[in-house]
Formats: sequence, structure tokens, C-alpha cells
Amino acid sequence: MNKEYLQIKSKNEYMKEYRQKNKDKIKEYRLQNKDKMKKYQLERNTKYSDYHKQYRIRNREKNKKYQKQYRIINREKIKRYKKEYFEKNREKAYKLFNNWIKTEKGRLTKKKANFSRRRKLGFNILFDNILDESFDWHHTSKSNVVAIPTDLHDLYHSNSPNTHRDNLIPIIEQLYPGLLEGI
Repeated sequence: MNKEYLQIKSKNEYMKEYRQKNKDKIKEYRLQNKDKMKKYQLERNTKYSDYHKQYRIRNREKNKKYQKQYRIINREKIKRYKKEYFEKNREKAYKLFNNWIKTEKGRLTKKKANFSRRRKLGFNILFDNILDESFDWHHTSKSNVVAIPTDLHDLYHSNSPNTHRDNLIPIIEQLYPGLLEGI
């Protein structure tokens, strides 16, 4: 073992000092062996990523329990970290959020939140969307929704939610036969 390493307390400190002393050598080596290093990293990453995938599959339940417990124990720490991260990376966070909101899952989540917050309605989807064209989610009751074409949904708008629902019952019956019998 290297005597210098034994004198320095931790491996990290040794590595930092080594890098500072030998910056030029390291830079030269990287420039000369670019392809070799790239190939090595690729092999190493695929090897370890396969191992980690298998590990995650084998220990899925154990990891879920651990994550849940960790979140409970470190709630304040996580909250503080998220707040600090958002303050430091505000533009990046807004950009990521705006990109996510444009996805199908993001739009659906936004609609759910609006329905529950503004109108005090649930968002239980009774059937997956069967329509190819543009569609809106229509409430058949306080909590259940189905997909109907946007133009029809807009055509039967009313100031009263109950009138709106009553006007759309025949269309929903045509799209989803037998749906409203159980409701």
C-alpha cells in the first residue's frame, strides 16, 4: 500500500489530492484513450444496470416498505430539500412541469385536480376512452366520468349541471349501452 494513502485519513481525501497533483497526467491519458474509456464505461454501465434491474425485481416489496418508512421518518428533511432544490432550479422545474403537463397523463392529472378542487367532484373513469377524435370527460354522477366527443359535450352546455347531465343521457346511452342502468 502507498505510504501517502496510509497517512491520509480517508480514501476520498487521497483521491482529491491525487487528482489535484496529477491533473495534467489525467487529462493527457483521457485525451489519448478516449475510445478505450468510452467502451469501458459502456460495458460497465450495462453490466451494472442489468444487475440492478434484477435486484430491483427481486426486492421490489422490501424496497417499497423501506421507501415508505424512509419518507415517514425523513418527511421534514425531504420537504426542506425539495424546497431548496426548487428555489435553486426554478426555471428548470417550471420547464419540466410544463413539459409534463402537456403529456396525456399530465393533462388527466390536472383535470382530476380541477374537478376535485373547484367543483367538489370525483374522477372515477368508468371506461377507457373509445373515441379516436378529441374528447372531454363527462360526469355521469358526482364521482364517475366517461369520455364523450368534445363537440357534443360543448353543444349541450348549460348553467345547471343537472340539466347538462340530463341532456347528455341519450348520447351516453348510445356510446355506452347499459351504462346508466346501474347508476
